Amino acid sequence: MFNRYRQITGCSLRTINAPGSGLDLANSWKHSKANFPALWKMWRRGFEVSPALITNARCILPVSGGHDSRMLVAAAKPVLPKVDHFFVHSLNRVSRVDASVAEMIAKKMKFEITRYDMRDIPKVRPRSIRRRGWHFLARTGNCAAPISEWTSGLMTAIPEGGLVLRGNVQEVLRAANWRSKVKPKKLNPVLGLRRCRFINSANFSKEFTDLWQPHYNDWFNGLPEDAQGVGYDMLFIEHYLPHFGLMSLGFARNFYMSPFNDRRMIANSFRLPISYRGVNKANGDLLQLLAPELSEVPTARDIMARSLSSALVDHGNLIAAGFLISGLKYETTRNL
Repeated sequence: MFNRYRQITGCSLRTINAPGSGLDLANSWKHSKANFPALWKMWRRGFEVSPALITNARCILPVSGGHDSRMLVAAAKPVLPKVDHFFVHSLNRVSRVDASVAEMIAKKMKFEITRYDMRDIPKVRPRSIRRRGWHFLARTGNCAAPISEWTSGLMTAIPEGGLVLRGNVQEVLRAANWRSKVKPKKLNPVLGLRRCRFINSANFSKEFTDLWQPHYNDWFNGLPEDAQGVGYDMLFIEHYLPHFGLMSLGFARNFYMSPFNDRRMIANSFRLPISYRGVNKANGDLLQLLAPELSEVPTARDIMARSLSSALVDHGNLIAAGFLISGLKYETTRNL
């Protein structure tokens, strides 16, 4: 299907517009059932991989209140009874809303789910936390910092062994790395470097950009022209996701895998216009195609937005409610 590509990571394509692909970047996609045949052709492989993994291996499926995990559930719909374990983590007030939505999904799709609540996890001694952190660093070659969910024992509560399926790469289909859903004429190189997430926002300083911006520019300028047009997506695949893949090596009890991590599916997603991928339109169409019943379940962000709106309206602050809800929706489409 593709005339040429250069592989950088496990699933990265450097050439996007292959002749004869039958997909036109200039095409004005709309949120419509008319898109279903093309979407199915583009993402069929992803919805064949999940059932194959679940059928032939012991698989564990995390569920949350976001968009990506429900797509995992939708992809696994034909073989949901064969999934070994469904779970959701609950760390704080916000994630408890997330867990409640996951339980709504489980009820809708008729499977049992286990909630692992941080309040129910036995306290870990500081010495054990440090030891877990050292082991995590050793497994990742001292290249990924241990996260509190691991050192606290929350992530070790799930059954040991098997594949934990993740929804990574779905961010591309949601244009999550684009601030605007209208494609800019020129991409901001400083924003691009920031999006690589080589360092947290608090430490993203002038000294850091002075050191690393030239290297980022060299990488970007080395991309073919068609790949430069989706530069924010390319940096997500080539720089950000590999870091998560390295971090997942630290989770020693299970093996983490994304069934959507496929070069062909990624390249096909790149071809879809930003305006169609953004605001969850492409994901919404795929969900309607695979498991329309899940469209009836609100996301955690939707629930929190409605709750915040109701609370502010009850206090008579309609203007503030409008601004805050708009901001929350913007953060949802930008960061999820």
